[in-house]
Amino acid sequence: MILPAYKEENRLRDTVGSVREYLRREFPSYEMIIVEDASPDNTYQVARDLAAGDPGIMLIHNDKRLGRGSSLNEAIMASHGQYVIYMDVDLATDIHYIRKLVESLRSGAVLATGSRLIKGADMERPVVRDIASKAYNLFVRLLFSSKVYDHQCGFKGFNKAEIMPALNLVRDNHWFWDTELLVICQNMGFRVDEFPVAWKHNGGDNKNASKVRVLKDSAYMGRRLLGLKVRQMSGELTVKSVDTSAGTMGHH
Repeated sequence: MILPAYKEENRLRDTVGSVREYLRREFPSYEMIIVEDASPDNTYQVARDLAAGDPGIMLIHNDKRLGRGSSLNEAIMASHGQYVIYMDVDLATDIHYIRKLVESLRSGAVLATGSRLIKGADMERPVVRDIASKAYNLFVRLLFSSKVYDHQCGFKGFNKAEIMPALNLVRDNHWFWDTELLVICQNMGFRVDEFPVAWKHNGGDNKNASKVRVLKDSAYMGRRLLGLKVRQMSGELTVKSVDTSAGTMGHH
């Protein structure tokens, strides 16, 4: 279980406690990795205390900020399990869906992801971000013929050995990492499962700040999408036939 942490001093301790309690109850063995990305607050100190008090926690600390995508790459590489899961520290996705991620991976998925945008999902988020998210995901689906509905949900699981060829093609260091990996996996013909989750916005944004970030993030994501499309058209992304058999895009 990977928890990417940047400026999370106020909720990291509670999150680790909640996730650890769930993992202990549901799985005979597990590994928890906190990857702390040079936070300007006390996140590193909190993470260090947590790791010192629990041998089941591995701490990865970056002296300089590398970005969310690079941090996830680090943690996946350092993990020891066959199946690797990551979720955002805000616990926006209900932790009880961890079991569903593991079940998808055990049944043959290379990548499994929670979804806020398919039938059965229960999502609470600001209207501005909701509209922006739906527009973005529709554009990704049209641009890449993606079968996924929600490319940016911070709740994903991987078969480590099988995901590595796709992970090695990912270039983005930050937020676009999720979309890029999903598109590459589908281009390579990997099985990707998507299932509905209960998700609640826990960011605490005020409306004006949210709008500013939506505009800035949209420009950044747009540039990344166009760059990825160029790479796809050049043949850089290994394209194989996508498995469309029953259950492949598991909208369960």
